[in-house]
Amino acid sequence: MGLSLSNGDSISLLDTKRKSEHVWANVLHPDGTHTIVEVTPLAAGASDFWTSPDTGVRYPTHWKITIPGLHAELDVTAITENQELVTVGSRYEGIATVTGTYEGRRVTGYTYVEQVGMK
Repeated sequence: MGLSLSNGDSISLLDTKRKSEHVWANVLHPDGTHTIVEVTPLAAGASDFWTSPDTGVRYPTHWKITIPGLHAELDVTAITENQELVTVGSRYEGIATVTGTYEGRRVTGYTYVEQVGMK
């Protein structure tokens, strides 16, 4: 996810899984500095699953994202369920809204979600 927040920060959020899950965020601040922080695994806060009628693949459309080092609790909600790209490997790529708290202050924003689904 690439989150753009109302406070001017941009967050590249990555969640990868090979032998174990690794979740982190690279935060770019308006002054050009950046911070890398740990993020609670996204699967723990995923909900509102949608199943594609075309592929049968199941995707979450809502996430509660916790970034302890930034005192951040963010809700990410897809603007519509059906944003699946049906290709060789089906995936969900779509626009979502962001609301929540970040460093103790209310923020809003938007993001682009890219994910591989589960059958």
